[in-house]
Amino acid sequence: MHQFSNFLQPNMKVKSFWKKLLNHIFSKETYFFLQLIALISIIGLSVALSMEIDRPRYGPPSPPQPLQGYRVVEPDHPPQPYKYEYSVRDQNSGSNYQAAESKDQAGNVVG
Repeated sequence: MHQFSNFLQPNMKVKSFWKKLLNHIFSKETYFFLQLIALISIIGLSVALSMEIDRPRYGPPSPPQPLQGYRVVEPDHPPQPYKYEYSVRDQNSGSNYQAAESKDQAGNVVG
């Protein structure tokens, strides 16, 4: 029994510490300041929530624009004249033909 009485003694001190602390917190002087802090906090919170938040005001969104396709823009080159001709003559198959094509300075193609 003697061993346990020494063991229980520190717990009794802890209980008395908490009891004293709670008595101090809820004493008339301390309780008044706690109420004052709670009241100021509630007032500050209500003022902060009632203020209009200053955010940028934008107009209605613009309608979506159609997508622009990718277009290769080729520079305008002046017409370049050329003359092209070819022919085929094959005695084994009997093929014999020829073709010619030309382009003048004005861009007219003949052939």
